[in-house]
Amino acid sequence: MSKTFLDLPLPVRKDVYTRTLNVNHPLFLFQDSTSTIKSFAPDKPKEWLALLRVNRQVGSESCAILYMENHFSLVETAQEQGLVQSFIRCIGKANSNSLSHLTMNFPSSDISPAMLENDTVTADGLRNFKLLRDNCNSLRSLELLVHPDIKSTTTAREEGHDPHLETLGQIRDILDMIPSLQRITIRAHSNSLSCQAVAQVKRFDWALILPENV
Repeated sequence: MSKTFLDLPLPVRKDVYTRTLNVNHPLFLFQDSTSTIKSFAPDKPKEWLALLRVNRQVGSESCAILYMENHFSLVETAQEQGLVQSFIRCIGKANSNSLSHLTMNFPSSDISPAMLENDTVTADGLRNFKLLRDNCNSLRSLELLVHPDIKSTTTAREEGHDPHLETLGQIRDILDMIPSLQRITIRAHSNSLSCQAVAQVKRFDWALILPENV
């Protein structure tokens, strides 16, 4: 009887999956106007996801490698913060648990001092991190993008409020509940972090990437 691919030892099959599915740059995900999640990966091989459609067992094994070995970068604006939830819901619990490297936005700072008093603002901003805590048990690396300040955030700071500073501690408390998480990186653009927030990130022993002119 001739042997099939599934007769190969699992470590050999995993090596095949990794060589086929691993892309050497982030896979950029975004939602279009119809809420469909799309990807942008210029270096991916043609028909690179064909393995996922071979049969149920090969599809399951290769899916785990796809999400484990690749870096997924979720691209969304400050006003549109639903991509993380949509992505996790789309790929399902098992595949979410295979995710190892994610990039996503830091919660939007487009809030006024009056809005800071509304508990739902904080809850909405932290929802993505709770989703990671509850669904991504193999996550090893998380990069958070902090986008440039806008007028409302600057006004909030002038009135004694720093939205980033007030959120960082809550984020750390949630992420501390993901035992697999080894590296957290804050990538800030322009003047998007105050000196106090930068100091707090350093106290947390998180990696920090700042613009060269800061």
